[in-house]
Amino acid sequence: MFNSRIIGLCSALLAVFAVWMYQENPMLLGVSVDKNLPSGGDFTILTQQPSLDSTLNRFKDELGSDYVPYRNHCLRVLTFALFYYKLEHNGASPDQASVNLMAMAI
Repeated sequence: MFNSRIIGLCSALLAVFAVWMYQENPMLLGVSVDKNLPSGGDFTILTQQPSLDSTLNRFKDELGSDYVPYRNHCLRVLTFALFYYKLEHNGASPDQASVNLMAMAI
């Protein structure tokens, strides 16, 4: 009986935490709860970016086995940066020079 109370309490706390998390991060599950925010379907994942790749290639030897994971991390950060840029600029994409600058800054 004692164990079932603990399990019930933990389940309730987990449910409250999940609701709070979803309210704090409406894109947590890839679906927007706000009609003014894009959903996961509006999200374009970058798998390459020439400026980023040319910059990282200069450090390939120094990065060694960390090159691919670091490149993937940089692409992920750039993907989010572009997503939020479009969000802040009413869906407008940045020009290519701005994208290249963002990629090199990352």
